[in-house]
Amino acid sequence: MTHNRIQKGRGTKAVPGAWLEDLASELNLSGMEWRVVALVLAAGPVTAHQVAKSLRRNYAHVKRAVRELLRWRVLQRTSEGIVFQSDSNLWGPPVVPVRRSAHLGPPPKMGGPIRPGGSPKEVVLE
Repeated sequence: MTHNRIQKGRGTKAVPGAWLEDLASELNLSGMEWRVVALVLAAGPVTAHQVAKSLRRNYAHVKRAVRELLRWRVLQRTSEGIVFQSDSNLWGPPVVPVRRSAHLGPPPKMGGPIRPGGSPKEVVLE
């Protein structure tokens, strides 16, 4: 397995290349998100405040990146702080419940089946 090495403070940490390859190919991370992931991998459990301070970036921007990475399950919260989710099978888009506004009522229904050479019946929304 290929390892990419990150220097941080007390020595070298090996990061499996497969993790980085999956991040690069499966997810479209912003520059800030890449920085956050790199720091979390290098430093271990951290808070968003510690990440912002270490990266010398605006806390609001770091917090937004951390929240998005948590939503995509690339990072996870623990009692010690934010850590990297090493199981790439758990990474994925956030699950957003589908909710219709009550005032819209039920979705409109299409008229009968589409006939060969025909088109669906017109739907009129009032």
